[in-house]
Amino acid sequence: MLAFFGLTPAYKLDLHKGIFSLVTYGKGGWTWDAIYHQIPVYLRNFYINELSKSIQKENDAMKGTATNDTRPPHAVREAMKKPKKRK
Repeated sequence: MLAFFGLTPAYKLDLHKGIFSLVTYGKGGWTWDAIYHQIPVYLRNFYINELSKSIQKENDAMKGTATNDTRPPHAVREAMKKPKKRK
């Protein structure tokens, strides 16, 4: 039978990836010390999941506008048309 002694390496890696994400992409709202020592695990996981969803929405929105808005506006397209030759 294995006795619990500390955290597994995989859990430590996930923990520090989450802390890195919150500190880096949290726009200055978090400190490493607060995330690691003060916030309960369930809240830290909640904030990591919400941050992930928010970043995914931003990425989807940027991809959507980049693919849908590649053409210039209608007024610009009309102005770019070559004038017809007069006889």
